[in-house]
Amino acid sequence: MDAVARMAAYWNLPIIGYMAASNALADKRAYKTLARISTRSTNSIAEATCALLKHYKWRKVAIVTNLGVVAYDRTVAFEEVFHTRGVQIVKKVFFDEYANATMMRASGLIEELRNSARVIIFLFSNTRVQSKEFMAAAQGEGMLASEFVFILPWLQGGGKEASPWIDADGSMLQNVKDQYANTIIIDDVNGFDNTIITPFLNRLKEDGLTEQDIDVTNIYGYIYLFDALKLYALSARKVLNETGNPSAVLDGMRVWNAMRRMVFTGIVGESGIASGIVTMDDRSERAPLYRGFFISPNQDQVLGMVRMEPTMIDGAKCDGLANRSGCYDIVVTDMMTNFWPSLDGRMPLDEPVCGFRGEKCDYTLIIIAAVLDVLLVVMLEHVSIRKTEYVKDFKTDLFKMKGAVHDNVNFFLGIAFNEKEELFLVWKFCNRGTLQDIIYNDQIQMDTKFHGAFIKDIYQGLEYLHTSPIGYHGSLTPWACLIDRNWMVKLTDYGVAEPIERWEKLQWISVDDLKSDEDKCNAKQKTSALYDAPEMLKMREKNKIRRVDQDWQRQTAMKRQQGDLYGFGMIMYEIIFRSLPFPDSQDITELIDTVKDGGRVIKPLIQDHKLIHMDLASLIQDCWHSTPEMRPSLRRIKLNVEAYLKVKGSLVDQMMRMMENYANNLEKLVQERTGMLEDANVRADKLLNQLLPAYVARELKEGKPVPPKTYQSATVMFSDIVGFGDMCRDASAAEIVNLLNSVFNVFDEFIVRREAYKVETIGDAYMFVSGVPEENGFRHLNSICSIALDIHNFLHDYRAPHSSSLRVSCRLGVCSGPVAAAVVGLNAPRYCLFGDTVNMASRMESTGESGRTQLAESTKKMLDQ
Repeated sequence: MDAVARMAAYWNLPIIGYMAASNALADKRAYKTLARISTRSTNSIAEATCALLKHYKWRKVAIVTNLGVVAYDRTVAFEEVFHTRGVQIVKKVFFDEYANATMMRASGLIEELRNSARVIIFLFSNTRVQSKEFMAAAQGEGMLASEFVFILPWLQGGGKEASPWIDADGSMLQNVKDQYANTIIIDDVNGFDNTIITPFLNRLKEDGLTEQDIDVTNIYGYIYLFDALKLYALSARKVLNETGNPSAVLDGMRVWNAMRRMVFTGIVGESGIASGIVTMDDRSERAPLYRGFFISPNQDQVLGMVRMEPTMIDGAKCDGLANRSGCYDIVVTDMMTNFWPSLDGRMPLDEPVCGFRGEKCDYTLIIIAAVLDVLLVVMLEHVSIRKTEYVKDFKTDLFKMKGAVHDNVNFFLGIAFNEKEELFLVWKFCNRGTLQDIIYNDQIQMDTKFHGAFIKDIYQGLEYLHTSPIGYHGSLTPWACLIDRNWMVKLTDYGVAEPIERWEKLQWISVDDLKSDEDKCNAKQKTSALYDAPEMLKMREKNKIRRVDQDWQRQTAMKRQQGDLYGFGMIMYEIIFRSLPFPDSQDITELIDTVKDGGRVIKPLIQDHKLIHMDLASLIQDCWHSTPEMRPSLRRIKLNVEAYLKVKGSLVDQMMRMMENYANNLEKLVQERTGMLEDANVRADKLLNQLLPAYVARELKEGKPVPPKTYQSATVMFSDIVGFGDMCRDASAAEIVNLLNSVFNVFDEFIVRREAYKVETIGDAYMFVSGVPEENGFRHLNSICSIALDIHNFLHDYRAPHSSSLRVSCRLGVCSGPVAAAVVGLNAPRYCLFGDTVNMASRMESTGESGRTQLAESTKKMLDQ
């Protein structure tokens, strides 16, 4: 449409786009003579959407779209309208053009959307498919609560893209209710029923047509086409009445001006349907008539919640060309109330009252009241610790640890300690050792698959522990991560930090006596101080000074979980870089001693950002954040790891998947090679059929001999270029080849049209026959004579490509009679003709005159008959 409309403007011809919806076509500076009749143009539906937003006082919205030209064009159109109408776009989210729900969720963009907007408009290039994927992703992220508003302007990609909402009985499809719950669809007023379609089909019957005579999936296209033709007819009649000049109906600007503000009854308007009334605005664009439809998961019918109708502005007050508008206002009418699934039935605000992060509310009084309440409870509470309670706590700890069952959590078997210096924790054996053994073993090559699988196993184990009765790990280190025979990481030593601290206080065990000489000498490998969060180290130091219990049990579960995330960041760094996150110049032993003695904690840093994705580096650094609350959630860790390390399943699963992909790729490769072979065979067959007759080629391919065959009646013609030797002396070889190609290509076309067969070319000589290899009665004479006339007519105006002054002339010789045909040769078979008829045709050519055709006597007699 773009190119045609520009040419029409250049030649000043009227043009009407009956299905054109692009935003760019609204520019009347470029498309001066273009009018549009479609009810679903991007500009008009953007205006209707803006009217809906203003009615509900939504001034802040987010746009969800995808990469691509179509989506970009739609987004630009909406941005222009929103900017003009004072609607602020607070967030724009771009997905890949072919992203599915899983990819959308993995990107983390939906989480950003949740924290930025409450009113979300999606403008995808493929409205039906991608909007469904987005709604599935939003549903998976829990965004379908009543405080989010999803608005889907139904933008068609073509005339056949019907609304996919309604079943054959008029009820809403169940999958639509599931996928588009609490969604507002903006479509034309008849987008959800047969109000327009039924009158159109009735009109067909009146004209003697049935549904089988048309494409029923393109009914809107037929309706718009009829209205477009009627618009032009009315405008042309108006121009003709004004000028009295019949040629004025082709004056593009005059006809376009006649279409401005025109109102007429369309094809379905004749049946009394209000939406069938066509109203053109001040720029010869059809004024929009839309409706907002609400998808309720609890009702079978689509709810028409609001109607958007245009009202034209007085022409004296508005000029569409001057202010680049249609000179109309959209009035919102027929509003439905109390339909939204909130407690009071009211529509939500475009921003929470306290802001998206609570920044607009003052919680000081609430916090003070809560603190006073806690202090009051603490003052009133008196805890009496008895020995029986210690035993009860001990049993509770054991039951919690025994109840931990997960693929990435090592199974706890039991505990035994009879003396203070003897403590045995029994866990299930994992024969590949610890994660630390794998990381610092240079003989084991670790690629991104190992990285992703190990990290995924750890955060899945942590996720389970954080949601289990245990609540946290407490001492996450590389040697607390065991590797089983299937290369799966299993967390061990979980849940023992708090009990050990308590048992030490009760003097059931002595931690110093429990350490062996080997443990004390290998602090670099075995100490957990480097993996403890800074706030945990500070808390321990304060408790030592005050001579009070290590405050593990008094810290909230959230604090302990945040401490686990610090250690997780350290381990994730070690897995990827196979080193600790400190400079090479740093003495690790000295660092450990400093940390253990309560000195200043040195913050870990990523030493080489280039080796990993920027977002993954940011994730690791966030795990080390000095403020525990700012550390990432396990959910964010999961999304980032899956997105940037491409993790799916365990390491064994990935190996199996690689083998499966290899087998699939091998099968695909075989199919591709088979297809290439078939294509090559087709090309070879085509080439062979051009060199030999079809039946001859078929016999030779099957390895069968082709016996000579006699034809009782055929016509042979020879052609020769007059003066070809002189041409060769005066021109280069390339110019001669170009000359012969340009002449003989035309001869070949004549042969195809005239039921003849090309036998061979030798230099400038050209031999062809009719009646061989397929007999055609006596039509062969007519075919050859027609070809001769075609050749003379062609050469009469032909000039050599390399010299415009050089004319080409041919001698033609024709003879009719019996001929014999046979295939000569095995390595390079040729289809040849033999007999007196062939020889006579050759002599007719050689003794003929330039620019004329010489016929043998046998041919002359057949012509006379």
